[in-house]
Parts: sequence; C-alpha cells; structure tokens
Amino acid sequence: MSYSIKNVCSSLNFSEAMHVVEYLFYDDFQDNEKQQYALKLIFEIKDYFNKDWESDWKNDVFLGGLCEMLWLYDERYLCYKRVYDKLNDPPAELLLLLSNCNSAPGIPPITEEESEFYLRKALDKKLTCEVALAMRSFYNLKKDKLQEEYWDQMYKKLENENVHSEQLIPDVLKE
Repeated sequence: MSYSIKNVCSSLNFSEAMHVVEYLFYDDFQDNEKQQYALKLIFEIKDYFNKDWESDWKNDVFLGGLCEMLWLYDERYLCYKRVYDKLNDPPAELLLLLSNCNSAPGIPPITEEESEFYLRKALDKKLTCEVALAMRSFYNLKKDKLQEEYWDQMYKKLENENVHSEQLIPDVLKE
C-alpha cells in the first residue's frame, strides 16, 4: 500500500476510515499485505479519532477480532480486557470472547482458571449455541465425558432452535 496511514486518516472521517479498514481486511483473505495495512490503519484511527473511537466500546471488540485473525493473541486479549474493564455489565458475547483468550500458541494471555471464570459468567448471562459449544470443549479438556455429552446435546438443541450469540459490531459499521 502506498498511502500513509496518517494521510488516510486526515483525508477521511471516522466512519469512512473504519469502512476502509473493514473493506481492506475482509475483501481478500489471501492478501496479507492488505490485512497488515488495515491493522496499522485501525490502530492509527484509534488514536487519530480517539473521541469517536471511545464513543462505542464495540470498536475495541472489532480491533480484537482483527488481531485474533492475524494471530496477535496478546493484543486481542488486551482489546477485549479494555472493554471488559470499561463496562459495568459486560454482555455474554464479550465474556465468551475473553474466555477464548486462553486458546493461543505458547503461553496464552489468560490461564485456564480465568477462562473458566469468563465462560461461567457468560453462561450465567445467556445460554446460546456458542456458549454450549465452549462448555462442551471445556468439559472435553477436563475429560468429563458425562458433562461433555450433556453440553453436546444442549448445543444441538440450541442449534435446532437457532439460539445464537449476537455479533458485536461497532455502530459505525452498521451504517
């Protein structure tokens, strides 16, 4: 990419810049250069349009998702944790994202105990296919076949009923 990220930010408004990131990142999954540029751009957007960025906590969730797709697991966790610390009542979807932060190569940014803590908080808030699937995986790791089977059946039931977690999409990207 030949455009400096500072020039892109100064020539667009917040909404336009965020849509450029979304387009560059998701347009072609095979183009790592575009995705890396989009990631650098969104970090610049976060600083350049700080007031707009801070007006919607889902912006950090979006950034965390981009970091995860580029295998930046510590940065993913930091984005999700920043949101968690801001919210008095974090949604189950965010708690589930946090619980998944122990899934990373090397030393994950959170422990299995922290992962379980977030997962159980998500379960207390809302039972969805995604939560049931995470519970099934949790019990698989614990080698508890009875609980694993229970959560497998719960997952299938919720899937048939189409009970899914909501996607946490920044307001600016819904426009």
